[in-house]
Amino acid sequence: MKITLKSLLFFLPALFIVVALVALAGCSGGSAPASTSKSSAAAVAGNSVEILKDSFSPETLSCKVGTTVTWTNKGVSQGVIASDMYVFNSLPLNIGKTFEFTFDKPGTYPYHCSEPGPVTAVTLFKGKIIVEP
Repeated sequence: MKITLKSLLFFLPALFIVVALVALAGCSGGSAPASTSKSSAAAVAGNSVEILKDSFSPETLSCKVGTTVTWTNKGVSQGVIASDMYVFNSLPLNIGKTFEFTFDKPGTYPYHCSEPGPVTAVTLFKGKIIVEP
């Protein structure tokens, strides 16, 4: 098969779209219940969240507008961090990798960790960021 410039110009955008759809599919969440391994409802102040094997630590984080929150994968073989309201979304994170997002508006941002995969990806566990003015 001969590869031409014209075929490359068609193939590259198509490949980008497929990769983007796969990444977004991992964020669709499922109907699986959230993990109950942590029962603390108190919000923790700061800007770091650890992704553990079956939960976020802390599950609820409180911060000010303009804060950049960093998620660090310390326990899931590969996880996707996604806002339930489609505000932010990570690519799949291997253990040791990080994802950052800067919150520029006050509000409550529920999010989840799911396995990358098809639209039926399973939500592994949930968390919440509370952004104060």
